[in-house]
Amino acid sequence: MIKVTFRIPREVANVLGPLRFDVQGIVCDVTLSPAPARVPPPQGGAEGKGAQVTVEYQPRVNRIGAGGAFDDAALASEALEVVVRASNRVVHVAAYVGKNQKPVPMLDLFDLEELVCEDHHGAGAPRQIPSGGLLTKNRIRVKEPPASQMADVQKRLNAPSSVFLEAESLWHDSVEAFYDGRPREAIILLRAAIEVGWHAGFDQAAEAYRRCPWGTLPVALLDSIVERAKNKRTPVPQQLDEYSKTVFGFSFRKDWEPDKTEKWDRLNSFFDERHAVAHRTGVPRPETLWAALSLTREVLDKVKDLADAVVASCPPPGSPSP
Repeated sequence: MIKVTFRIPREVANVLGPLRFDVQGIVCDVTLSPAPARVPPPQGGAEGKGAQVTVEYQPRVNRIGAGGAFDDAALASEALEVVVRASNRVVHVAAYVGKNQKPVPMLDLFDLEELVCEDHHGAGAPRQIPSGGLLTKNRIRVKEPPASQMADVQKRLNAPSSVFLEAESLWHDSVEAFYDGRPREAIILLRAAIEVGWHAGFDQAAEAYRRCPWGTLPVALLDSIVERAKNKRTPVPQQLDEYSKTVFGFSFRKDWEPDKTEKWDRLNSFFDERHAVAHRTGVPRPETLWAALSLTREVLDKVKDLADAVVASCPPPGSPSP
C-alpha cells in the first residue's frame, strides 16, 4: 500500500474525505484537510497555510527491479502521477459542488510541498520513496461544500458503469477546464459529454428492447428509429426531444419542466454558444458556461435514470409473460 502526504497551495476550511474513487484504474482514498502553518516559510514564496493531502492506494507497478532490488524509481513515478490526478479531481469536484465559479487552476508537480511517499509493504516498516525537491505557488482558496453535501462530492467521484464511462470522463475534463481557465475547451467538452452520454443511454435502452420477448417497440420499428436517431445530421436537441420521447418515454423539451421551458431554453442557448465558439473565435460567457456545467450534469443523470428504467422494464428472454 502506498501512502503519500503533501501540502498544496489550495485552502479548505474543513476536512474533505476520505473520498474513494478510481484514477485510471487505481482506486484511491483521498483526504484534504486544513494544514498547519508553514514552518519555516518556503523559499518558493507560497502564501497562507495551504491544505494537507493524504492519498493511499495499491500500486500496480512492479515492485522488484531487474536485479531483485526494490524499484523506488518506478513507484515514485507512478505515485506522483496518481496523487496529482487524484488531488485535481477532488479539488475541482468539491469546488463544483460548492458552487465555486472562480478559477482554481490545475495542480501540477511544482505545487506539491513537503512530499512524503511511503510504501507500507508487508510487515516491514514504512519506507520513504525519494521524489526530489519541488517548488510552490501562491495560495488559492477553495470554496468547498458544507458537510451536508459531502455525499454529493462522493457521488460525483464514483465511477459510473462502463456504459457511461466516456461521457463521465468528458464531464470531469470539462470541470477541470472550467476551473483551469480554458473556457473554449470546457464548453466543447460539455457538448460532447451530452452527445456521448445520450448515445450511450439510447444504445443501452435499444438493446434492452431487442432482448425483450414482448416490447412496446417491434424490432423492425426500433431499428428504423435507431438509424434515424443516430444519423450524424440529426441535431442533438432533436435527439433529446423526439427520440428521447420515443425510446425513453421522456422528452427533455416537453417533460423536463412540464409547466415551463427555462432549462430547455438555457440548454439550447448553451448549444448555440458552443457552436459559435467551435466554429469562430469567440469565448463563452462565464455565466453561460457555469450554467452549462450544471445542465450537462442534469442531462447525464437523467439519461442514466431513463436508460436504467427501460432495462428494468424489459425482462430477459425466457421470463414469464406479464
